[in-house]
Amino acid sequence: MKNLERYINYVYFILRILILVDIVIRTKADLNNCFIFTGLFLFILVNDYLRHNYFYRNQRKYYASLLMSMLISPVIIILLSGYVSVYLYMIIYEIILYNDGKIAKLLLKGELLIVLLLFIGSSISLDIIYWQTDLVDILMSFLLWFFYLIALFSYKSLIKAKRKVDKLNQELALSDEENKRLLLANERNRIAGEIHDNLGHNLVALNMHLDGLKHMLGTDNKQIAAIISKTQTITKNSLTDLRKVVYALKDDDNENITTTIKKIIANIESLNTVKVFLNINEAVNELMEIKDLICSIIKESLTNSIKHGLASLVYLDIIVNNEQLTILIKDNGVGCKKIVKGNGLKGIDLKVTNRGGKVEYQTASSGFETKVIIPKIGDDYCENSLGIS
Repeated sequence: MKNLERYINYVYFILRILILVDIVIRTKADLNNCFIFTGLFLFILVNDYLRHNYFYRNQRKYYASLLMSMLISPVIIILLSGYVSVYLYMIIYEIILYNDGKIAKLLLKGELLIVLLLFIGSSISLDIIYWQTDLVDILMSFLLWFFYLIALFSYKSLIKAKRKVDKLNQELALSDEENKRLLLANERNRIAGEIHDNLGHNLVALNMHLDGLKHMLGTDNKQIAAIISKTQTITKNSLTDLRKVVYALKDDDNENITTTIKKIIANIESLNTVKVFLNINEAVNELMEIKDLICSIIKESLTNSIKHGLASLVYLDIIVNNEQLTILIKDNGVGCKKIVKGNGLKGIDLKVTNRGGKVEYQTASSGFETKVIIPKIGDDYCENSLGIS
C-alpha cells in the first residue's frame, strides 16, 4: 500500500508539471494571460502543498484549502481549456480517499456538480444532429467517470478493510502475549506457593525442633550441640535462599529498588509542590525480597509530608549495613503537636514489626521525621519474609 501511494504521488507530481507546461504553451502568445494563468495554477500548487503538509492538522484550514483549489481550477478550465481538466480527477481522488464525514460528502457532490456543469457547457449542444452523432461519446464519458468513482470507492474500502485486519492482528498478538504472560505468572505463583507451603514450613519446623533439642541437651553434650548449631545455620541459610527463590518466582517486575524509588520521587515532584533530596545506598538493591515494603513506606511518608505536613522539601536517606536497613524521611512541613496514626502509618508499623523491625516518629513545631529500621538477619526476619508463622 505504501509503495503504491508513493508511486501515485510521483504520477501526480508529473501530471501537475505537465499541466503547468500545457498552460505556458497555450498562453505563450499573450504574456499577460501567461502570467495570470500560470500564476493561478502555481497558487493552486502551493495551496495543495500547504494542505498536504501542514493544513491537514487543522480540519477547518484543510477544507478551506481544498475548497479554494476546487473553485480556482474550474475558472482556468473555462477561460483556457486544455489539460487543466485532468486536475479535477486529482481533486476527486483526494476527497474520496483521504476524507470522511459530512463535509467530505458535500465537497464531493460539489466537485461532481462542477465536473457535470463543465462537461455540459463545453461538450453538449441542443442541436439534434449533435445528439445523433455524439450520443455514444457522451455515454462513454459518463461511464468513464462512473467507473473511475467506483474504482476509487473500492480502493478506499480495501484500505479500510486492510487497516481493520491489521488492527485485529495487533490486538490478537497483544492478547496472545498477555495470555502467555498470565499463564507464566500463574505457573510461577503456583510453584512459589508449593515451595512456600511445603519446603518453607518444613524448614521452619526443623529449625524449631533443632533449637528445642539443643536446649534439652544442655552443656554436657558439647559435640552434639555443635553439630546441631551447624545444622541450624544450614537451615537458616536455606530459609534465606528459599525466601529469595519465592520472591523471584512471584515477582514479574525486574526493576531494581533504586530505579523504582526514583520513579516514585519523579511522580511526586511532577506536582511542582515539593522537592525530594535522595541519598541512597545501592546495596538496597540486594533486598529485593522487601521491595514492596520499602516502596510502600516511602510512598506513605512522602504523601503525608505533602498532604498533612504541607512540606516543600523532603530529605530521604536509605542506608544499608551488614545488620540492618535504615530509612530516614525528614521534611520541613508544619509538624504536629500530637501524632495521630491513620491507616497508612498503622499499616507501615504492622508490616515493619512483622519483619522484626521498628518505626520511630519525631515531630516538632516545624518538620516531621520518620525513621524505619529493618534487620537484615535473624530467625524472625527470615520466617516473616516468607510469611510463615
